[in-house]
Amino acid sequence: MQNKFFLPLLFCILFSQVSFTQNTKDEVDEDEYYEPLTFEKYSVGLSLSSLLNNFGGIQISQDIGLSPKFNIALETGYIFYRLDENSVNGFRIKPGFQYITYGGEYFSLSLGINYLYRRTVREELYERIFFEENFRELREIDRIRILSGAEFMISSYYRIGNRLRLEFAFGLGLAKLSIKSKPEIPTNFRPVDFESFWQRQIDNLFPVFTMNLNVSYDIFTCE
Repeated sequence: MQNKFFLPLLFCILFSQVSFTQNTKDEVDEDEYYEPLTFEKYSVGLSLSSLLNNFGGIQISQDIGLSPKFNIALETGYIFYRLDENSVNGFRIKPGFQYITYGGEYFSLSLGINYLYRRTVREELYERIFFEENFRELREIDRIRILSGAEFMISSYYRIGNRLRLEFAFGLGLAKLSIKSKPEIPTNFRPVDFESFWQRQIDNLFPVFTMNLNVSYDIFTCE
């Protein structure tokens, strides 16, 4: 009699234990599941580090996600000062591609390549002294600095809100820096400011190192 009820009772206990274990496992798996931090369809951002750049200004970023891991990025900025020279204005653009190599819940890492272009203009004052230095003629000449090149970039992303993310990136590359005059400097004219770096005639390649701190907002998501 006891054996007759013992086997069904044992079966019920074992079945209940298996069901409880499976339910617990499902609950743990649901708790551990998360959406990885990847690229969204369209995001816009503001570069905080551009205000502290040697050529400072306002810089806006745009990101277009072609897929959760592949992204087209474009940064555009208006330059209105240099740290040691306030009479500078210009712009810079930086288009590029990024690919996420690691995507976590609150942190992601990507590799990318960018094209760099920066154009700045400063008015320089030139003078010509003649008639035994009794007369002086002044001319304003625009000194144009153009930096163009490419860089490899590593970026890290941190989720700081539902649609807000913080990006910290640094890049290393090679760029060509040239300084030109417009119009050409007339013969026998010399710069009034001899110590200005802009007076150097430069048309060479230089290594470049960039750092960027950006806050972006996801306008269109992949959901």
